[in-house]
Amino acid sequence: MDMLHEILSPNRDFPILHHIFTKTPQYKDLFTKTFPWAYHLKDHNSRTLHQALLAAGPEVMNDHEIFFASLSDNQIQTKDPITTLYPFATMAVGEHADLDKCFYLLRRQPSVLERRSRSESICRRKRRKLNVDSHGMQK
Repeated sequence: MDMLHEILSPNRDFPILHHIFTKTPQYKDLFTKTFPWAYHLKDHNSRTLHQALLAAGPEVMNDHEIFFASLSDNQIQTKDPITTLYPFATMAVGEHADLDKCFYLLRRQPSVLERRSRSESICRRKRRKLNVDSHGMQK
């Protein structure tokens, strides 16, 4: 651990906890205690630790129930920078999907569905507007 601590110093910005939590969760407490500064780092995909855990899939999230339960409203409303999915959608896809967790997240923040429908509505209006010329005639 001392050798790792020398290599992984706070000025290196290496997201060691992302790797530990997703690949070897049995060591998460030891590494969190040793590298607490890495908790708030983003990985090479610009994912926070919570986003990395969600992206790893429901089977990984099952090892980290406290992280799932501790998601803030802002984290539930934030799309993954790679998949562009909200957390509820991430929990609903794949062969190990967990619909209970998906519905839990939707119950906590149903506004994520409204955001999608609002943005789709704006896109439809823009498309309609582009298909109509200045005299109101369809192009």
